[in-house]
Amino acid sequence: MKRLFKLTAPLLLSATMLLLPVQAHAASGHQIAQEPKLEKEQPVKKMLTMEQAMAIALKQVPGKVVKVVFKMKENKPAVYKFVIVADGKKHKVRIDAATGKVLKVKKKDGAGGGE
Repeated sequence: MKRLFKLTAPLLLSATMLLLPVQAHAASGHQIAQEPKLEKEQPVKKMLTMEQAMAIALKQVPGKVVKVVFKMKENKPAVYKFVIVADGKKHKVRIDAATGKVLKVKKKDGAGGGE
């Protein structure tokens, strides 16, 4: 029994010393610092998959997709850019990755090959 007391007494004393400042601080009426919040909490937006965006682009310009680029810049919508070859001409189609809205369709002259 004496030996058990010798082992547990230092542990109890250590635990008491660790908790004492926290209890004293809480009893003084001061608030304990909390983690800072982010300035702007923005909800996570769902985005279209590349396949979903490609289907939308191909409805605008039926043809063969030869290039796909995904761009995401600060303070701008994320965009899928497709280069589609149809009837021997290249077309560029931009799709908003969040909404699926067609942002731009541009036809370029010249034959298009695959990349």
